[in-house]
Amino acid sequence: MEPLSYNLQNVRLNFIKMKVIKKWSFQVGQITLENENRETLKFSESMNYSYEHHSYWGQGNGMLKGLNTSITLRNKTRLPNINWGIKMQILQNDIYRFDVMLQPYTAMEVSLWTDYIEYEVPFMGQLFSNYADGAVFKPRLINGIQRESKLVGIRHDSRQVNLDVSQSLMNKASIPETAHTRLKDIVNNKSFINNQTYSKMKMQHDFIEGSAIKDNFQENQETLLYHFD
Repeated sequence: MEPLSYNLQNVRLNFIKMKVIKKWSFQVGQITLENENRETLKFSESMNYSYEHHSYWGQGNGMLKGLNTSITLRNKTRLPNINWGIKMQILQNDIYRFDVMLQPYTAMEVSLWTDYIEYEVPFMGQLFSNYADGAVFKPRLINGIQRESKLVGIRHDSRQVNLDVSQSLMNKASIPETAHTRLKDIVNNKSFINNQTYSKMKMQHDFIEGSAIKDNFQENQETLLYHFD
């Protein structure tokens, strides 16, 4: 008579003898944030990501492969059911949330990383077999090696990237009353932009400030912004 399923109970995982096989990181997402405003802004963002969890408890002597098996640790913690002797793979989805502060006229590239570990740990426990007729037999003590790879951390890193401020201003040229103010802000805050962009914007600023243009700035500033594209 063959059992229908197994219950592995009172399982003790001997982490003192755990063997780490490898550790690695994997990039699961990337976004670029831009602040085209005159004020420092706080961005509250979220990124979806997926990760895999692998678990294998070995085959064992005299045990049938593929039987549904429940696993309970000595502290009564229930682990996810497995099919005995088969490597289990579970795909899970989650959301990572974070906040970023961006200075005026800056952009930032944010990358999302997951950290994994694969390890082996010895275990021992009591194996109960379940039969169709409800027969109860004395459990037997088994031991083996559990092999597992799982997610152990999620993090983000960021780096500042160039923001094309001149293009941003041109795209917003439909708001003429603020364009000249933005040019002044940029020229007065050179640290926000690179040298090439600064030179271009300084030329625009000086041209607008020139006496020949200043009197007619209100009606001609859209043409001026596009003149130096």
